[in-house]
Amino acid sequence: FYDDEKYFRKGRGRTPPPDPGPERELNSRLYFPGLSARPWWSASALPLARGLASRFSMIREEGVRLLSRPWLFAAHPGARGHGRGGGTGSLRGTWLAYYLQRYFQRIPLAAEHAPVAQRSLDGAPLSREVMFSFLSPGAEIGPHSDGVNFVVTIYLPLFSSPGAWIRFGHEARTWSDGVCFAADSTYYHTSVNDSPWWRGLLIVDLWHPELTSVERDVLAEAVPRVDALLRGRQGLS
Repeated sequence: FYDDEKYFRKGRGRTPPPDPGPERELNSRLYFPGLSARPWWSASALPLARGLASRFSMIREEGVRLLSRPWLFAAHPGARGHGRGGGTGSLRGTWLAYYLQRYFQRIPLAAEHAPVAQRSLDGAPLSREVMFSFLSPGAEIGPHSDGVNFVVTIYLPLFSSPGAWIRFGHEARTWSDGVCFAADSTYYHTSVNDSPWWRGLLIVDLWHPELTSVERDVLAEAVPRVDALLRGRQGLS
């Protein structure tokens, strides 16, 4: 498998990825060659997006319940961020997350508070992360890139108000509750909630649609180990 061997050569640092230009960032250790790239993808072409949209009302109820229980974000599988902004990737305001999958691994504990969302993922080609993501009124997450080109991300808006939007590349889009977006998070993106209400999303990382089943299997086996090694070097857990 020539492309797979090229991936491992890059992962060992022997072959750098191509220059992504000013709109993207590529992690040299987590790069797979030969995959097409564009900021926005058609969510309607992804079967999981259709399934999530069909369960929107129930998943939205789970998101509302999660947000009403702030203690859930103080420990695994929750997460909390708060900041004042000021730089690339910076946070202004409060961001809360509740993970259903993290570091390429499903989190069974999450089903206690989000059973419909968790069941909706069964059989899907999940990749890096799945989470409920909440952004406080007046909050902003500055431009940032996830750097991993073998992932395409689905966004299911659960609740939002005018003034909440996201930008990938040069195009900004507002949210429409229950209508999925799909995007490539290697492109720098900014998320803003200039509204008086919380904004809630379900965010799902999928393997890039152009990967073959064999390539997905290879990545699913190798990438979590590489990812854990990189996080260990960065002092992350």
